[in-house]
Amino acid sequence: MKFNEYEYKRPEMDEIKTRFMKALGKFIDAANADVQIKSMEEINEIRNYVGTMFNLVYIRHSIDTNDEFYKTENDYLDEFSPEMEELTSKFYNELVRSKYRKELEENWGTQLFDLAEAQLKTFSAEIIPQLQKENKLSSEYSQLIASAKIHFDGNELTLAQLQPFMESPDRELRKVRRITVSLKRSRRNWIAYSMTLSR
Repeated sequence: MKFNEYEYKRPEMDEIKTRFMKALGKFIDAANADVQIKSMEEINEIRNYVGTMFNLVYIRHSIDTNDEFYKTENDYLDEFSPEMEELTSKFYNELVRSKYRKELEENWGTQLFDLAEAQLKTFSAEIIPQLQKENKLSSEYSQLIASAKIHFDGNELTLAQLQPFMESPDRELRKVRRITVSLKRSRRNWIAYSMTLSR
C-alpha cells in the first residue's frame, strides 16, 4: 500500500477513551495471564490505530502546512496526544503491578516493563496542560519554519529546498547550513521562552 492510499479517520477522544478503559478494565479484572495477554493485545490495537492516525496527520501536515484540513487535525491531535499518554500511563501502572507479571514478561519480554516504569516516572496527569501548550508551540514553530523563504543563488527557497545545498561538495554552498542550524537551535529557545510567558 502506498502512503497516499492510507485513509485518515480522526480518532475521536471519547470513543478511544471508552474503548481503552474497557480493555484496561478487562486487564485489571483478569483471572489469569492469558486474559491479561488478550487485553494487552486489545490495548495495543487501540494504541497502534491512534499512533497511525497521529503519524498520517503529522506527515501530511508537514508536507503542506497550509492545508487547512490537516492543520485542524494537527491542532486537534496536539490536544489529544497528552491525554492518550495519560491512558498509556494508567495501563503501565496496572502492568507493572500485575500479579501475572512473570508470565507477561515471558510473553512480551522485560523491556516493556522497563519502558513502563520509565514512563511512570516521567509522566503525571498534572502536566497535561503544559504538554498541550508545548505541542501547540511546536506546531506554530513548524508552521513558521515551513513558511520561511530564503533568497539563495537568485531563487527564493524554503528550508527543505536548501537541503541539497547543505550536502554539496562545494564548501561555499554548505555554508548555507549555518543558517538552518541557527534556525533549528532557536526552536528550543523559542518554545522555552513561550512557555515562560504562559505561566
